[in-house]
Amino acid sequence: MRAADNTRLGELISVGRTSEVHRYGTDGAIKILKRSTPPHWAQVEASFTTSVRRLGVAAPEVRDVLHVDGRAAIHFEMIDGPSMLERMIDRPADVAALACELADVQRAIHEAGVPDGLPGLVDRLRLKLGLATDLDDLERCRAVDVLEAMPRGAALLHGDLHPGNVLLGASGPVVIDWFDAAVGHPAADIARTQLLLRASGATDLRHLPGASTAVVSEVHDGYMARTLAGRSGAEAAVLRRQLDDWLRLRAAGRLAEHTDADVSGLVEIWRQGSAVDDRSELVEDRGARGD
Repeated sequence: MRAADNTRLGELISVGRTSEVHRYGTDGAIKILKRSTPPHWAQVEASFTTSVRRLGVAAPEVRDVLHVDGRAAIHFEMIDGPSMLERMIDRPADVAALACELADVQRAIHEAGVPDGLPGLVDRLRLKLGLATDLDDLERCRAVDVLEAMPRGAALLHGDLHPGNVLLGASGPVVIDWFDAAVGHPAADIARTQLLLRASGATDLRHLPGASTAVVSEVHDGYMARTLAGRSGAEAAVLRRQLDDWLRLRAAGRLAEHTDADVSGLVEIWRQGSAVDDRSELVEDRGARGD
């Protein structure tokens, strides 16, 4: 990993939980990991981004993996244009259309095929559930049991899709931040986005800076309506049931991310489903005993 040319380091574009992004030269951007972020994450994200781009997915070109003053960094092409989130905040009248576009972008990802080398979503989520220490031991075991019973799926998943991770470039939307990419069931990806768009207090909105709860609620509703559109009543019903289970698992997994999210809200999402499980198991047990 060679050093970046600090003379090409330009203005700060954005700051996230694990990194910051600057302009780099005349036509590039450089994502510099924070010192608290494992350095190998840069190589992982660069590899995943390159892999999905080869499938034809609208992802930025990776030019190099570098370091800036000892911090790992990724040199990308510069995508000139606002994020979908910024456009939603600047133009509230466009929110409904952009929410539909977010769903369309996600569906295109799910239909793109799968590159070699991506981890399975179930494997990634199993590790997170084991680290969700805001749940007790029994709840973590139950979560893993629920996960193992879920359909695996074989689609490309982004893993963290929300309006802040879509840039509106001159040639159309470009999806960034592919570190969480995985292979799995599309409903698991939809549930993750659904969770990130909840404005009900069940998750914080620090990943959507500047967005009001009203805007986020509108995005959530429009995104979900578009996601369910075009499906038969039976297909929509099946997807809704799958989303209920995946939402619980995604909420439990998010507890391990230490994002300053609303811990009590995430735990509540998990436990609402667990109460249903408990009742179902009681009914089954009584039936087996002839009660």
